[in-house]
Amino acid sequence: MEVSIVGMWKNLVDGVSRILVPSGGELGYAYSTSLASRGREKLPELQWPRSQVTYTEMLRDAKVAQVELAITQPIERATWRISPNGAPDNIVQHIADDFRLPVHGQEEGFEQRRTLGRFNWSEHLTSVLRAPFLGVGFYEQVYYIGGDGREHLRKLAHRPNLSIQKIHIADDGGLVGITQKATGDREDVFIPVEHLVAYCYRPRDTMWTGSSLLRAAYPHWLAMVDFEALEYQIIHRNGMGIPVHTQSQYTPPEERAAERKAGLELARSLQAGTAAGATINPGADLKLLGVSGQLVSPREAIERHRDAIAQAQGADVVNLSGGGGSYALSSDKSDFLFQFLQTIAQWIADVTNQHVIEDLVRVAYPDYTGPVPLLTFTPIAAKKELAAGDLAQLANAGVLTKEPNLENWLRQNFDIPEARSLYEALQAKKDLQQAEQDVGVTLTGDPAGGAAQTDGTGGAG
Repeated sequence: MEVSIVGMWKNLVDGVSRILVPSGGELGYAYSTSLASRGREKLPELQWPRSQVTYTEMLRDAKVAQVELAITQPIERATWRISPNGAPDNIVQHIADDFRLPVHGQEEGFEQRRTLGRFNWSEHLTSVLRAPFLGVGFYEQVYYIGGDGREHLRKLAHRPNLSIQKIHIADDGGLVGITQKATGDREDVFIPVEHLVAYCYRPRDTMWTGSSLLRAAYPHWLAMVDFEALEYQIIHRNGMGIPVHTQSQYTPPEERAAERKAGLELARSLQAGTAAGATINPGADLKLLGVSGQLVSPREAIERHRDAIAQAQGADVVNLSGGGGSYALSSDKSDFLFQFLQTIAQWIADVTNQHVIEDLVRVAYPDYTGPVPLLTFTPIAAKKELAAGDLAQLANAGVLTKEPNLENWLRQNFDIPEARSLYEALQAKKDLQQAEQDVGVTLTGDPAGGAAQTDGTGGAG
């Protein structure tokens, strides 16, 4: 096969012909139609875009929904903020205002501004957290010109996966854009990558459809659905037994057909109730007959597949019940889940920093080439609520006052309010002393445990 080399040249080194690639050039490729077909999902119902229908249906299941909450809620509850990262103050404030998030170290006094018609990080995060379950999420960047004359982020508009007709991919595997299907009187619309943010979760190829957390759980979910339907049939058909009417041997031959018809109607209409009852001819019989022999229950298989669904998504900690077990094992499972959630949150932050914040700074400040602010979050872990006694022990040990970094970490992770500045503390002390002097009461504890001292003029003691 003849290969044409454009923009490249050869160099003979040690008798070996080498192809020198200019800066930025690539000899090979990462995407081709043949590669895509060979690496394609084998199950038709899990092939793009049919997979989006399947995974959406799975998310409606009670067990899958439980796992989804276990994964998404801790990430949503984490404290998200903007870290300056060495960027100028005006750019940091620009990003913080557009994201409606506080600047790291300036959380005290932060007020959430009105978000009507504006970008809201909390709402966007909730939407993005569907991407690990669906495989990918596409969002279109929409800007507006603010009062300062600069571009601001108005929204990251979600482009549903089921509306996407084609994902355009370059030979090097990079995303070119997406085409949305025509709807109503609108034609197909192509959205280039310059206007897109793609949250592609753990891609295993260059197809830009990502990997769904639900893929490994699909066989177990399918089996669980079948077994639950079987269990329903078993209970419905055999819960109270099947009514069987036996014809009387005393019935004249010419009346037996009518009796059989009446007996069948009676058996079909039999049901329990406070006024339920039945009457039959002498010699006839009416019984509720169950299944002969042992009836196999699918409940054990259902529970096994339900547990496997959580295990396949790294959240088997939700399988722990009140039936007893190892506390150490529970702790290990929780630690693994938190590390998993930390990885997902960091993935979201990385994509947002690279394709939202950097793009916004580039558009709003085209001449700026320095560092840009970063979207960060507090570590995701089990948070223990501190009681008053815990705070007293920390204060007595000096942990909350001695070392600034440790003190700030404790305040952030246990939702303790920010410390006052030295000036504010001294001003508060001065105001207290002035108030004591004006009223004539000193709020100082005495050795006997008194709450206050007086100046001897009859004030309260």
